[in-house]
Amino acid sequence: VGLLGTHTPDDAVAARLANHADNSGTRLVIVSDPDPAGRRVAETLVPLLSERGHEPIVITPPGGVDLNDWSRHDHRWADELHHQIGNLADRAQSAECLRATPRAGIEL
Repeated sequence: VGLLGTHTPDDAVAARLANHADNSGTRLVIVSDPDPAGRRVAETLVPLLSERGHEPIVITPPGGVDLNDWSRHDHRWADELHHQIGNLADRAQSAECLRATPRAGIEL
């Protein structure tokens, strides 16, 4: 699902995205433009989705370009995107396992 424009997403947008992910059994990935407006969209949308039980992966295209420019100038952009998604998903899963595993001898 692509959000076009730089508007700030609200509860209704988050609810629709979460509903789509629930119904399709997919993980949400936000490809955020590197500019302030793109970062604002991701920073706003992530907590709204978290409230709905979804922890999206956030990726910013390399080189300071947006997704459109990345796809036009790098014929391997889709492979790189999938690679980044896989790496970030693995890290998130590892972090979740660490949080869920009690550690003997460590006091917090």
